[in-house]
Amino acid sequence: KVCGSGVPGMTIAELDEAGTTTLRPITMDDIAKLSLYVFEGNFTVPQDAEQLVDPVLGLYSLVLKQTDLPHMKQIQDMIKSSEDKFFPPSYELHGKQKILFAGLVQLMEDHVDNLRVNKQYSSDRLVNGHTVVPRKPSSFGFGTHGSSSGTVVPVDSDGASVEVTEVTEVTAL
Repeated sequence: KVCGSGVPGMTIAELDEAGTTTLRPITMDDIAKLSLYVFEGNFTVPQDAEQLVDPVLGLYSLVLKQTDLPHMKQIQDMIKSSEDKFFPPSYELHGKQKILFAGLVQLMEDHVDNLRVNKQYSSDRLVNGHTVVPRKPSSFGFGTHGSSSGTVVPVDSDGASVEVTEVTEVTAL
């Protein structure tokens, strides 16, 4: 939720000394008190961290696409101030370093910047906090366990569903 639209509309339940529960809006101070560093957790299977790279990059892209909104700029600033905790470049497995985000955060930032420059994306394409997909093909070109490029096109009239119509290159790391 925080990555999609920030803290507006979020509430937290508090229990007072009398046992009464009240709801109040969440603030950025509340968010700062939470542990959002997913990769500092203990994984039962350490390689499971690799499975979270794509979803975490996807969530970060939602933040990047909305940084012209003041409350989302605050979220980005919070992430950037602890970037190595949010996006560790690697992790240790059996005494060896395994790659996680090495270089991928910058690729995502460059990708979103490129979309803005080419006017393929701006936060005014958000409807009720949801991204509205442009009705023209867009291309992609990165991945965590190799790379690929291709074309994504809308498949319905509102642009909410897309399909990959062409994969032009796939390479393994």
